[in-house]
Amino acid sequence: MSGRRARKRVLFCDVDTQVDFMEPVGRLAVPGAQEIVDNLAELTTFAVDKRIPIIATADSHVEKDAEFKDFSPHCVIGTPGQAKIRATKTANSQVADMNLLNRQVQLLLAGELSQLVIEISTLDMFAERISEKIVRAINPYCVYVYGVATEFCVRLAVLGFLLRNYRLKLIIDAIKPIEQTAGLKAIEEMKKMGAVLTTTAETLKDLSLGLAP
Repeated sequence: MSGRRARKRVLFCDVDTQVDFMEPVGRLAVPGAQEIVDNLAELTTFAVDKRIPIIATADSHVEKDAEFKDFSPHCVIGTPGQAKIRATKTANSQVADMNLLNRQVQLLLAGELSQLVIEISTLDMFAERISEKIVRAINPYCVYVYGVATEFCVRLAVLGFLLRNYRLKLIIDAIKPIEQTAGLKAIEEMKKMGAVLTTTAETLKDLSLGLAP
């Protein structure tokens, strides 16, 4: 086990908590997303206070993106809908840049940067080479995943971490599906692959007491 793993570094992964998905007026609003905003805010505030690094995916598309054949246009770069919601946007945040990445990860791990935003143009965050580089550099002992939508980007993020042999906890009261049945099916799949289900309250309590992961 590496030195980094031995220190049991925790990583929070915030998946696509953007206006177009989270707000009722969003262009691809996830049903019930507003119900998890308070939990998202608690997780974000806790991470900032405890200097837990946050990586946050942000869906980023151009006009007439190929993905819009399957989904309504959403999260177009430069539009209000592409922005993160207030509950999960930190004051000390940067967009990941391949040319600055080593320094950005250093700042994130030192607590001088609270959040590193990974702009993605696909459903799977690990389809972006920069995601792989960031996660490998952080080398977390355990990853806590939350956000939207359960059966799409959350599922792929969780499976991506698990396939790379990271311990993973899925915060079930901080995720929402587009379709309930599909969301439940995705949760069962993630459990079978090794994801441990937890809640916001359990996460904050355990990390505060040093009991997790």
